[in-house]
Amino acid sequence: MKEDVYLKLLLQEPIYIKDMGLIYQPLIKDIVEIGEEKLNKYIGAISISKELLINAETKDLDSITNFDVIFSLPDKDYQKTLIEAIQFFTNQKVYFLQEVWFVTVGKQGRLHKNNYDEFVDIVLKMFNRQRVKSDYKRTDKMSEKQKEIYYKITKHRREQEEKNRFLLSDIINVVKHGGTSFITKEQIKNMTYFELMKCFETIISKYNYGEFLMYRTSPNFKVEESVQHWTISIKNNNE
Repeated sequence: MKEDVYLKLLLQEPIYIKDMGLIYQPLIKDIVEIGEEKLNKYIGAISISKELLINAETKDLDSITNFDVIFSLPDKDYQKTLIEAIQFFTNQKVYFLQEVWFVTVGKQGRLHKNNYDEFVDIVLKMFNRQRVKSDYKRTDKMSEKQKEIYYKITKHRREQEEKNRFLLSDIINVVKHGGTSFITKEQIKNMTYFELMKCFETIISKYNYGEFLMYRTSPNFKVEESVQHWTISIKNNNE
């Protein structure tokens, strides 16, 4: 992650996108107001990629952009969610202008094929997310039976990942009670998700390193493994 983007995310600063304007990081209290489920719906709507929707070779995909795909989808409910999502992250009124093929953001901002991916990438960084990758290339040369087995395994893996995923409430509990000092609910409500996650990762890294040192220095245990210092873990999480 670029250092200037990382610092702006960490310090709750808005981030400028050329032609569009500023992206604002919602605070935890803003996320609580709309609900975590709707937040995930917003992120899913803006981050749809052409690879997920079009079964084509790479050379065929080069002629279109992710913006072309999201702009041309006929689903009115999807467009409504997409508009709400862009408004949520920009604090501006948003309109689709089909005749000129761009999205207006506020009075002068515009989202188009040349800046939309940058907008999405910044939002994904705010929430430590990545675009969902297409399985098309991986399964293109498989037999139908192989595809069936592959999709079953993939579905099971995703269900397990979802089951083991930390909810926002879990992260808040760790940040509030797991550190060396008590953090009030008002402080947490005024954090961004990015800030909260960095706090959470720091607490977990320090706890894991402390546990390792206890085993390492105990005469009752023989520990061959090494664990990197918690400060290195934090630095690696920032990359």
